[in-house]
Amino acid sequence: MPCEYWPIIRANRWLLGEMNQLAADVILTICRDLNITPGVFTAIHTWGRDQKWHPHVYFSTTAGGISAFIAKTL
Repeated sequence: MPCEYWPIIRANRWLLGEMNQLAADVILTICRDLNITPGVFTAIHTWGRDQKWHPHVYFSTTAGGISAFIAKTL
């Protein structure tokens, strides 16, 4: 997220949830197009290592669905 948007997010903290959903939706859309159902986990961090406001999303997904897809195409 570009730092120019941080003040908007800080003033409208509900947007943090939208950031999470957006991150998940990107992967879910890609996987849906490939007929894969992944497991998804997101976490919001609002501070950077230097303890300054730095909203960002950590995102994890399972590899099993993608591995199964690759195995089918071989």
